[in-house]
Amino acid sequence: METNLQTYSLPKVLTHYARYSSQLQAPEYAVFKLLKPQLPKIKMLDIGVGGGRTTTFFAPLVKEYIGIDFSKGMINICNEKFKNIFPSVKFEVCDVRDLSRFSTGYFDFVLFSFNGIDNITHEERLIALKEIKRICAPNAYFCFSSHNLQSLPDFFKIHFRLHPVKFLKSLFGRKKLIELNKEEISKLSFAEYVNIYDDVYDFGLHTHYVRPSSQVDQLKELGFNMIKLFSLENGTELTQPEQWNHTMDSWIYYLCNVDLMLY
Repeated sequence: METNLQTYSLPKVLTHYARYSSQLQAPEYAVFKLLKPQLPKIKMLDIGVGGGRTTTFFAPLVKEYIGIDFSKGMINICNEKFKNIFPSVKFEVCDVRDLSRFSTGYFDFVLFSFNGIDNITHEERLIALKEIKRICAPNAYFCFSSHNLQSLPDFFKIHFRLHPVKFLKSLFGRKKLIELNKEEISKLSFAEYVNIYDDVYDFGLHTHYVRPSSQVDQLKELGFNMIKLFSLENGTELTQPEQWNHTMDSWIYYLCNVDLMLY
């Protein structure tokens, strides 16, 4: 999805991420608390670091911190923002589909937050997950978030607004959104995943949505285990498959380990 890289390199998008609030989302904070006792011994890779939203929390605590992003503009922001605050951290331009610069089994914790993994196709996603697994040490943690396919029916609905001009604009935007995604909309009731033209940044993003149960199956097939799912709304763990199948959260956070049996 090369158009996504172009979008994340636009000046207005870079400005947005540079100013984005440095706060953890509820499930990120739940994972942060869970891992906090171990962080001083952890070598961490922060993928899709953006403007450094998560850097502030993890960089001071981990043994080693490297942040990567496929957008050079985002890395420039991080280097400028943190050069005097965290001089020992590293930020590099790097695409998750090719992590060959990193040694096998090097990292103890890999984070891919804010649905960054949804900026690539299904086939590229499999490549990325295999690369992530390769660079993880035995029993390392991998955490990422991904858009929930089950939330899409509501996404395509028309939402009334009191302001008449804004409501009219939203109608035109919704019409274009539906036209661009007709084929994918027809698959929502049965598909394991779809790729949607998103309505942000002038429809400049092509976004992957996956059913939570399908994402769990994919992770298991690739050698990840002890998979935990966390709700975006309140950060609580979704412990039962019934919860996975009925959650309408816009996206879900996944925390898992690398399968020791595969080393």
